[in-house]
Amino acid sequence: MTWEEIQKAALDKVFSRTNYGVEVALDSADVADYVKAMPKAARFAMIDLAEVMPIYRSVEQELPERADGYRLFRVRELAPDFMRLCPDRLTVMGKSNTFRRINDYQFDGDDLLYVPGSYTGTLVIWYEALPEDIDEDTPGETTFSLSEEAQRAVPLYIASQIFKEDDISMAVQYLNEYENVKAMLNARSSQTASGGGFTSVLGWV
Repeated sequence: MTWEEIQKAALDKVFSRTNYGVEVALDSADVADYVKAMPKAARFAMIDLAEVMPIYRSVEQELPERADGYRLFRVRELAPDFMRLCPDRLTVMGKSNTFRRINDYQFDGDDLLYVPGSYTGTLVIWYEALPEDIDEDTPGETTFSLSEEAQRAVPLYIASQIFKEDDISMAVQYLNEYENVKAMLNARSSQTASGGGFTSVLGWV
């Protein structure tokens, strides 16, 4: 989904019961306050959803020679979108593209990675990435790395936040549905195995 599509979907949810299905334009003065509040809500939702539907990325660093002690890597300097390390996917690539898993590393603080200096080759650091940032200047055609399925839940959270001063009961309904969708995404594998499903009462699917 594009940012414009996400915004329109959120407005559709807010006004679907009060505007009798008439589409509301994003540049309408009537919805200016709602649109202004959307980036903050969308940013929170995308980070929240990335916790259960991770965006996996990797960064590489050359280790040409052995070194004494440990090498220190500040992962966030190598990958500004770093959110969390994938501890079971830290590897070093050697000759002939052979991979060796690194288990004897240390990870401290938010992004300090210590790798034994005995490793040589190409260090491959897999991590979970933060979604793209969103602010008032984000172009409408912007797309996002979060999975499409997870993106479809973002308008629910936006609607729950921008509408809570107008209709708290409806806002709570949207928030509850957002939480249900997030839980469904988190447990998708087990639900699929058991033949379970999810039905939206507010038009998510």
